[in-house]
Amino acid sequence: MKTASRCRLFAIAAIAIVCAFLLSISASAGAAGNAYAQTGEISPVVAGTADSMVAFAADGYEDDAEPGISDPFEGYEPRYEAEDAQIVKAKVGDYGDSFSGTGFVGEIDYTDSCVIFTVEAEEDGEYNMLVAYAVGKGFQAATLRIHNEEGYYAQVRCNVIHDWGDFQRDAVAYCKISLKAGENKVTVYKGSNFAQIDFIGIGERVGDYLHKDEVSDAPSVPEGYTRYEAETGYVVNASAKGKAFNQDYGSGYSGGGFVGNLDSSEHYVDIPVTVSEAGAYTVNLRYASGSQVIPTLKVYTGSYGEDGHFYNYGTVQCTVRNGWGEFSEEGVAGLIVGLQAGENIVRVKPDYDYAELDCIEVGERSGDYFLGTDESAAENSGDNEFSDDFFSEDKSDGYVLKPLKNTLLWILVGVGAGVLCAAAAVCAVIFIRKAKERKKEDEKID
Repeated sequence: MKTASRCRLFAIAAIAIVCAFLLSISASAGAAGNAYAQTGEISPVVAGTADSMVAFAADGYEDDAEPGISDPFEGYEPRYEAEDAQIVKAKVGDYGDSFSGTGFVGEIDYTDSCVIFTVEAEEDGEYNMLVAYAVGKGFQAATLRIHNEEGYYAQVRCNVIHDWGDFQRDAVAYCKISLKAGENKVTVYKGSNFAQIDFIGIGERVGDYLHKDEVSDAPSVPEGYTRYEAETGYVVNASAKGKAFNQDYGSGYSGGGFVGNLDSSEHYVDIPVTVSEAGAYTVNLRYASGSQVIPTLKVYTGSYGEDGHFYNYGTVQCTVRNGWGEFSEEGVAGLIVGLQAGENIVRVKPDYDYAELDCIEVGERSGDYFLGTDESAAENSGDNEFSDDFFSEDKSDGYVLKPLKNTLLWILVGVGAGVLCAAAAVCAVIFIRKAKERKKEDEKID
């Protein structure tokens, strides 16, 4: 009987060991997968934390200021109350006495948090629009992204003027929105940081209806320069974002989006650039950052293949920090690099802290070709030899060109785990069968 008990214990122990091993593999795979997750950029307050929920403290935030917000805004009637709209991943609040209607919407804490308003327009056209908001003292200015039924259309900035739940006439942001005749859906999404929404107002018609592709608040390309979009380059371990991708936020960028999550030396973007003559060229980077410090980006040029080399031409400082996804005319930094005749790869990767990249703009030839600091493919990216099959061009979810070696590694790990599991199961069956046989023998002896 003791032998049978031992066998059962051995079988249970074997199964427990295998389960523990599989759990550890699962945890490791999850951690590795998060390296590619579109988690958004680092911000001083993390969505969903206690700090971001302070807007709904039991005692609220009130002062002696007269409300005033309920008075009409000339030319912006009717008013559409946020608490009466469709609310996604946010909550209605009603503390304080300065809001209009019966409340407001707060806890707009996640990238897909939004308020969906149903509005009416007399005819097709572009209309003025206002958003009444509140941002808490001690927090950073926030942004809200405005969508019509075609998608992203505009962004408004919400400055810190009063406090949570304190809506006043000077805490109003203005933009434009294109609407079709009749009923329309206008969606207000969270942008950077946090804000509460009291209501929106639709003003007078100011122009013809503009389709999504006709709307751009990006600066024009400087004379003598050629623009190359970052999101259409080879994005490695980082994320393509913006109106053409899953993470649709930001303003002031060109093209369909920009590249974010440039979080480490293994996260970068390679942008193909073609010039007719070898020489020295100015390369400007259009960037955005919500960092508390001044980030820097490294710039390389080079080529792929077994004989490929990359040359480091230095770093640029991203001194303008308006917020994540907030690109501006001032957010440009440049340096001079050497480019060979034909196709070159301009690589941009993080050097210190974090920044996002909209595009690069390459100027005209200004001098003879010169070499930067030689950094071979192996030195630059581990065992990356830049062969043609190193990348996988799946852009369906906003991620592009993930290293295949990671995929192969996890396939091997999965196969190994399966083999171990099967072996453990066989051992368990053998142990149980032996236990039954010994039990029968013990019973015969008894």
